[in-house]
Amino acid sequence: MIRPALCLLAMLAAAHPAAATDFTPNDLGYIAFTMPSDNIGCIMRGDEERGTVLECDRVEPSYVRVILYGDGEAEVQREVDDQYCCGVENYLPYGETWGNGPFTCASSESGLECDNGEHGFTISRKAVKTF
Repeated sequence: MIRPALCLLAMLAAAHPAAATDFTPNDLGYIAFTMPSDNIGCIMRGDEERGTVLECDRVEPSYVRVILYGDGEAEVQREVDDQYCCGVENYLPYGETWGNGPFTCASSESGLECDNGEHGFTISRKAVKTF
């Protein structure tokens, strides 16, 4: 009896994916958003050498930046001189996703997961991991 109920829940979840959020680029063409915790914020921008890049910063417990290129792996920077997180008012609510170009990010109470279709990262208060 439990197994059919679990199958039904899985089918309902698949039929109702997380809501998608869209943000308008600023005057510089950047797209920026912040998690509801105000602890993680991201900017998607152009990079002269690598094309499109997504940078996400975590403030606490220590300042960390993860850079994901549209065509490559994620890099973690633990020493960041230009700390600018998290003043933007575009919030990516928990349970929602955002996507633009090669990037997709999913927001949850346990953190943020972003990828470029092949590589990505998770970032939260507890950990920063690349894949």
